[in-house]
Amino acid sequence: MPWVVRATVDDAAVDRVAADLWTAGTSGVAEIPGPDGSVEIIAGFDERAAAARAAAALNGEIQEIDELGFPAPPPSTVEVGGVALEIDAAHTFGHGRHPTTRLCLDLLVAALMARPGSTVLDVGTGSGVLAIAAARLGAVAMGVDLDEAILEVARSNAGGNLAPGMLPEFRTGSVADLPRHDIVVANMLITDLEALDRPLADLAAHRLIVSGVLPDQIDRALAAVAPTVRSVERHDLDGWVALDIDPGHGHS
Repeated sequence: MPWVVRATVDDAAVDRVAADLWTAGTSGVAEIPGPDGSVEIIAGFDERAAAARAAAALNGEIQEIDELGFPAPPPSTVEVGGVALEIDAAHTFGHGRHPTTRLCLDLLVAALMARPGSTVLDVGTGSGVLAIAAARLGAVAMGVDLDEAILEVARSNAGGNLAPGMLPEFRTGSVADLPRHDIVVANMLITDLEALDRPLADLAAHRLIVSGVLPDQIDRALAAVAPTVRSVERHDLDGWVALDIDPGHGHS
């Protein structure tokens, strides 16, 4: 039977705690904001030992349950280049408040200002927020993820924010056979970046934006996504890092 860990953390620590839980093997994390700046973390585990270790690390409670389910965070408004997007992340990643998502959005806006009308590939699209933002800013966008249920959330968010002719294409599967895009963006944890079956720099004609990386993981991230590149710029926010990479295939 599954196990649930519940703990309360400060808002400033929630992103790092969530990343640690994913690394520890959680099957899902919910974040419920409280009225006092605290956040209740609810994490599911298939094994009691892993749940017990997480509970001890967070000074939290552990509970055995019949079926694993999570309350979804509330929808959020995301400002992108002066445009407001309404994103309901449900149980996917990418509600727009994470520092990693904000870093990606800022770099994506800058990249599209430099290259209007670009094609954009969002790898590990989750809620679809990055692909939707790109499409709203005039790009031809595609989002890819491994789970069709996740893509249904992304499609719903796209339909609520975009005119029919602007909708991104969302598809399941790996990145191995995807065509090259002008701009590739990936907001993923280091273990997911390392599990990809193709270096993302191969897919990016002009710009590769990668976030979800901690400062001590930069070398690992570059080895996974861009073994050889023209240049890399580092951007930091609240303990997280985004890498703005010129893959060297074209002129940015």
